[in-house]
Order: sequence, then structure tokens, then C-alpha cells
Amino acid sequence: MFVEQVLRQYITGPVKMLDLCAAPGGKSTHARSVLPEGSLLVANEVIRKSFADSCGEFNEVGTSGCGGYQ
Repeated sequence: MFVEQVLRQYITGPVKMLDLCAAPGGKSTHARSVLPEGSLLVANEVIRKSFADSCGEFNEVGTSGCGGYQ
């Protein structure tokens, strides 16, 4: 995946990453799996149903901290 190649080539230490179109969650979960330890990923989704789907995806792969505002 292109995102993985870019992250592995250019990111060497902890970073803060923002995904503004997080649904359905595959891109964010994949990016989180290759980010260095200590990194922070914020995945934003404005469509409520899509946000719920993304949280489900994150929970399936064991990523913690999924929450939202109504």
C-alpha cells in the first residue's frame, strides 16, 4: 500500500498523524500498524454512521481510544 511505503520511508520517530476522512477505517488502521511506537493517530469522520463503522474496524484490530462527540 502506498501509505505504508511513504510512512516507512520518511517517518523514523514518533509523529502526530491526522486522517480527516477516516471511514471505513482500513487506511487508519493500516497506518497505525506501521507508525513508530509513541505516535498519535487522530482519525476524524464527520458522517455519524461511517464513524461507527470506523470504530468497529479499530476495535477489531485492537486499537484503543475510539470515541466521539455527538
